[in-house]
Amino acid sequence: NKMSNNLLVVTHGTLSKALKETAQMIFGDPGCIDTLSLCQDMGIDDLREKVNAYFEEHADENVLVLVDIISGSPFNSIIPYLKKDNVFVTTGVNLPMILELTLKKDSTEFNEWCAMAKEIGIQGIVTKNDIFKKMED
Repeated sequence: NKMSNNLLVVTHGTLSKALKETAQMIFGDPGCIDTLSLCQDMGIDDLREKVNAYFEEHADENVLVLVDIISGSPFNSIIPYLKKDNVFVTTGVNLPMILELTLKKDSTEFNEWCAMAKEIGIQGIVTKNDIFKKMED
């Protein structure tokens, strides 16, 4: 009885929703991306309440949390859950990360899936020089 893998994207502003909508535009609805946002008219306590409610609802499931930046309020709202084995966080969320993780969600063990997040995020950042070098090889 394998616990399901869940993807939660928590960001400042509407970035999390925009990333989800963009992923849906590319792949169709992957149906497994949850988003929480710290919007301008919200306090950090409002976000904490939403985060708490999310983790209560998903208490018996694996949750990979992707946040925008380390030490920001979205990241800080996750801190109380980081000691749990079924919760993992990766900062610097980007679109390649979300696309690849969505594809591998059901076919990958949780710990491996979490480790992939950072690698995919890094590999998704490419410069002009990288592209030219690859063309030469």
